[in-house]
Amino acid sequence: MQQHPRHPCVPMLHIGLLPLLSGESCPVCYNRGKAVAAMSEPEWQPYIETLRQRRRKVERQRQKRYQRAWQLAREAAELLRREYGVTRVVVFGSLLRPSMFDERSDVDIAAWGIAPQDTLRAMSAVAYLDSEIEVNLVDVSTCQPGILHVIEQEGVDV
Repeated sequence: MQQHPRHPCVPMLHIGLLPLLSGESCPVCYNRGKAVAAMSEPEWQPYIETLRQRRRKVERQRQKRYQRAWQLAREAAELLRREYGVTRVVVFGSLLRPSMFDERSDVDIAAWGIAPQDTLRAMSAVAYLDSEIEVNLVDVSTCQPGILHVIEQEGVDV
C-alpha cells in the first residue's frame, strides 16, 4: 500500500481525501491510521465532504480578508495624502502574493513625502484603521537601503 509522504499513516486508497490533507494537520495521524483500515471508501465520504466544506469556507474567509486588506491599503493611501501630504504610496509584501496571503498577513505600505515630525503620527494613523488587519507604514526617507530596494522593485502604487 502506497502512503502519503506528509501523512504516512494515511493509505493512498481514498483518493478524494489526500488532496484535502496536503499541508494540513491530519486527524487520522492522531490514531495512527487504525480507523483507516476499518473503514471502506464509501464510509469516508462524509468526512471527505466535511473537509471540502471546511476548505471552501477557509478559502472564502481568506478571499474576504484579502479584499479587505486591499481596501485598507487604499484607505491608508488616501489618509496619508490628505492628512500628511504624502506624494506616493506603494503596497509591497504578502498583499502582492495572493497565494501567500493568509489569516496572519498584514498590509505593508511605503510612503514618500512624510515630514519628519509627522512620521510617528502617520504610522499610528494607518496602524489603527482596522481592528483585525494590521497596516504597517514604511517611511522611505528613513528606511534601510535594502528595504527600499525591495519596495521599489516589487511595489505597486495605490
